[in-house]
Amino acid sequence: VVTPIWNALIDMYAKCGSIDSAIEVFRGMKERDLSSWNTLIVGLALHNAEGSIAMFIEMQRLKVWPNEVTFIGVILACSHSGRVDEGRRYFSLMRDVYNIEPNIKHY
Repeated sequence: VVTPIWNALIDMYAKCGSIDSAIEVFRGMKERDLSSWNTLIVGLALHNAEGSIAMFIEMQRLKVWPNEVTFIGVILACSHSGRVDEGRRYFSLMRDVYNIEPNIKHY
């Protein structure tokens, strides 16, 4: 099965609140692209903020370069879990380390 189909499955499970299934599909993928990471990070942001942030940290550890969508998910996770200071740190990281200029979706 091609990566976009797996990504759609992750998205569907996450939107339905089946977080364990979304993670299981992600973990079972032989190849992941940035969209795979973003789909899971954004999907977890509303239902499992800690998991969303953990996925971002794992992504960094594996040297997968984030984009503006990645940071929308991470900042959303911080917002929904009351982690204001952590959200500010990620906002700064986005600009200072990854040279991503924030847009309206990041606020």
